[in-house]
This record gives sequence, C-alpha cells and structure tokens, in this order.
Amino acid sequence: MGRSTGTTSPPAQAEASPEGGAARRRWRLPSVLAWLLLTPWALWALLRGFGLDGGFPLAAAVTLTPYTAVTVVLPLVAALLTRRWRPVAAAVALTAVFAAFLVPRALADAPPDPVPAGPRLRVLTLNLGLGGADAHTVVELVRTTGTDLLSLQELTPDAAAALTAEGLDELLPHAVADPGPGGTGGGLYSRHPLTERPGPAGHLPAMPWADVEVAGAPAVEAVSVHPFPPTGTPRTRNWTAYLEDLPPADPDGAVRILAGDFNATHDHSVFRELLDSGYTDAADAVGNGLAPTWSPRDGVPGLTLDHVLVDTRVRITRTSLHRVPGSDHRALLAELVLPAA
Repeated sequence: MGRSTGTTSPPAQAEASPEGGAARRRWRLPSVLAWLLLTPWALWALLRGFGLDGGFPLAAAVTLTPYTAVTVVLPLVAALLTRRWRPVAAAVALTAVFAAFLVPRALADAPPDPVPAGPRLRVLTLNLGLGGADAHTVVELVRTTGTDLLSLQELTPDAAAALTAEGLDELLPHAVADPGPGGTGGGLYSRHPLTERPGPAGHLPAMPWADVEVAGAPAVEAVSVHPFPPTGTPRTRNWTAYLEDLPPADPDGAVRILAGDFNATHDHSVFRELLDSGYTDAADAVGNGLAPTWSPRDGVPGLTLDHVLVDTRVRITRTSLHRVPGSDHRALLAELVLPAA
C-alpha cells in the first residue's frame, strides 16, 4: 500500500484576539499617563527657559516657578512607578532644568576681581505697605543696622511725616523724596550728600534717582525702584516699560545701585535682561536669593520681589531680611564694599 507524499501546509496565522488588543492598550496606558502628567511641567520649563513671559497672565504666573520646581517630583515619581524608562528620563531632565533655574540663587558667588577696597555702604530697602509700616520700627532698624542709604517705596505724605517725627532726618539728613498717595510715592534717604538726577518721564510710581557722594569712592548713583505689579494687561505693559527704562549698569561710569520692590524675580525675562547689563543681585550673590521678601500674610509662602542690584565692581558681604509691622514686605539690608576712588 503506497505512502502519501503530500506536504503539510503551514498553520494559518492566528487572528489577533480582542483580549490581546485590550492587553496591549492596558500596557500602553501607564506610559500615556506618564507623558500627559509631564506636560504641564515641560510647558512651564519652556516658558521660563525661553523667556515667553512677556504678557499677562504669564508675567504674573512665572513668579511661581520656585513652587512649580518643588512639585516636579510628582511626575518624576509617577514615571518611576510606570517603569517606563523614557518618561523617567524626561522627568529626570525636567528636574535638572528646574534645579538649574533655582540652585544658583542659593549658592554664594565669588567676590569681584579685583576685590574692591573702598568704603562700606549699607543699603536698606523697604516697601512701606501703602504707607502703613510702623515708622518707629523703620527708624530703629536704620539706627541699629547703621544704614547709610535707605530706599523707600509706597511712601505717602503721612508716612514721610511720621518718619521725620521719629528722627529719620537726624540719622539720614539727605533726601530725594517724592511722597504720593497710595503706592505711588518713593524716596531715597542718605547719610551721604545726595544730588537729584532726572529720571525717565511718565512713570508712576515714582523713580527717585540721585548721585550719592561717598568719600573715598568713585561716582555712585542710586535709584529707588517700584513698578506696579503685572496683575493685568495694562499694568503688565507699564511694569515692562518701567523695568526697561531703569539705567543699565555702566562698568566705565558711575557705580549704580538699584534698590526697591521690583515686583519681579529672576524668573522674569525682563529682570534677567537688566541683570545681564552688568548687575549683581546682592541676595543672590551671598546665597540668599530664594528668601521671600513679600507675603500676603504671615505664615503664607511668599515671593522674592525686593532686590538690591549693584554693578559687578561692588562686593556684597552679607544681606539680611527684617520684619516691619504694617508692611507685607520685609526690609532687605545689603552690606556693600565699593571700589576705591
């Protein structure tokens, strides 16, 4: 009886089952969720990194970058839980980006080279909180810290009179002040002679600007800074114009000091452009650049809105913050060493 020589045909390819497709979808779901969770932090990093904060509400929102940086751990943990290496790598990279934004503010800078050997100058700046800051505390702070130059914002006529009654004029007899209602006024008070300089026209609040005659130092200029915050479209335009009109640092000219409530942080591109002209942020230079100077009320996390900027020829030896009753800002003291004349 003959044996069959026919070949056996290969088995037909199994059709994909509905259960298999559902399993693959379940497998992909954690990755999709991990990428979606990363998206808000990635967009924030792009906003901050590329300076896309020029209008409202982004100019206001970017001030929250330090708090956004703290929460970047959430998508990182979520990515780790999915065990998908690409979302994990992206989350680690985002964490590094936010660290690059913030960590330099907590690290002290090297002193200028050459190290300045001129006179010391203690600069104190304070937003008076619509004139409501306790005048006695302010004057005692000037006295105990040995302040040489005081920059005040939101200086009302009543606040100016109260400070005089408490003896400010005896400690700092020279002044270029422009008190005004609400938050529009400002002033500079000095132990050293002041000569008023005309500032850019058309800005409100005031921008008091003066030459400061410090014996043993080259020419010094000081500006009391206080744009209104970028809390709406018109105010954001005015805030930007005010900051853009501040004088840039001039390494071949006068030593410039800008002190006040900038309503801006290092996360604002317009503020970084001002720094890039040749200024150093005093608190940032000594590793205190993340300390909040403003809070809506005690116990609530705040923002670093007040600054003392000096050009790179100046050495900053220390900074400190001081509470003043009646103001939602802390007074910022910066101790400087000027170059010798």
